[in-house]
Amino acid sequence: MMSKIICIDHHPTIIKEIEKLFPGQVIFQNTTWNERTARTLKIYDEPQIIFYSPFYEKLTGSSSHIIDGNLIDRRIKEGSVLIIFVGKCGAYHIENISGLKSIVQFEYQIVEKEPSLIDVLNTPFKELFSRFGNDISYCVGLLNTRHESVLPFNQDQLGTQVIALHKFNKIPIALYVKEKESRGFILLLPFFGFQSPVIDYIVNKLLPSISPYLYFDEKSSWLNQEKYYIPKLILFIKEKEKLIKEHTVKIEIIDKEINMVLEEEQKSLNQLLITKGDELKYAVKKAFEYLGWYVVDPDLLEGGKKLKEEDLWLLNSSEYNLSKDDYIIVEVKGDIKRGASDDDCNAILKYLNRHLRTYKNMSVKGLFVYNHSYGLPIENRPKPFSPKQHEDAVSSNYGLMTTYTLFQYIKAELEGSITKDRIKAKMKDSTGEIPFAI
Repeated sequence: MMSKIICIDHHPTIIKEIEKLFPGQVIFQNTTWNERTARTLKIYDEPQIIFYSPFYEKLTGSSSHIIDGNLIDRRIKEGSVLIIFVGKCGAYHIENISGLKSIVQFEYQIVEKEPSLIDVLNTPFKELFSRFGNDISYCVGLLNTRHESVLPFNQDQLGTQVIALHKFNKIPIALYVKEKESRGFILLLPFFGFQSPVIDYIVNKLLPSISPYLYFDEKSSWLNQEKYYIPKLILFIKEKEKLIKEHTVKIEIIDKEINMVLEEEQKSLNQLLITKGDELKYAVKKAFEYLGWYVVDPDLLEGGKKLKEEDLWLLNSSEYNLSKDDYIIVEVKGDIKRGASDDDCNAILKYLNRHLRTYKNMSVKGLFVYNHSYGLPIENRPKPFSPKQHEDAVSSNYGLMTTYTLFQYIKAELEGSITKDRIKAKMKDSTGEIPFAI
């Protein structure tokens, strides 16, 4: 667990994000700079982490919160940490809250353009600026007139430290301030456009390394180290590690097999459920080929030219005669939002009638394969076909089938629940909507 976190004057949208990061652990407070009422902040007795975000449109109330500043100053001496995101504000907004006036004299200078940050020192704070430097939205130059600002960073150094963490045009825009005999410290940082990730990093990464006393372990997990273990316990732990290593090798082999099946077999089946256009047509073609049909793409018969006709022919062999053989013409379509329209279903009837006229073969059958509402999981999809569409398909001798039904039949065949010949017979003999039934 960690010490209390106090956030002062944060924007409501930032507050919601911080609450998600640290549910039930943060106390939010507001100052009274722009109010006529006098109200002090709630500062606790034990060490705490305080984030202060002064950014105000109107700069008023220069005498407020001096009492709060004195109390916060005492808490910092005891170990609290105050992090200030310096935004649009006056010097008193910083000094009254922090008590910095007695340590450092500042002359504030607004840095108009986005700074190109340059590391001044290799300090524990360097990573913070490497990660979030591009998110800085507002900078104030902190002109330090009393202390050397390029001292080596040393938490244990005696005496007051004021260290520039980053500069722009030789102007410090971020400072580390630690007063003589103080256990805690103050960070003055630029104003970040996205504060919650910065706060998350400071609380969970930065402070545990430089101020571990702010975090306490109720379960004494530090005892979970080998140097505290008795020999018998070490023996069992090493045996467990050996078994884990052996099984890890076996798991890696199985993972390779899993990935191979996912890529070479499962992926093509999944395409039946999540695609449209040529991708869906290719997936349906592969599925019918798996079931044992010889599948012809009419477009390829014309040298790859896109024809305004059905998508596929399902034939018994590569040596076929459309005037004599029984075969199925297939139209494939997908839509991300809806079920089939009447025009979708009527298209296959138009192609079927053309085949009947051209080849004079009453054995030809039509099949419309549809991937409906593929933007949704199967259980959330609406009905693919209307009762009228089903009735029309029965009377006109063609079938309606969803790609999910095709998916189910192939999966059932792989599981050994139905044969390929039985599936093909269902598709040849059925008219109207073809359900999954084994």
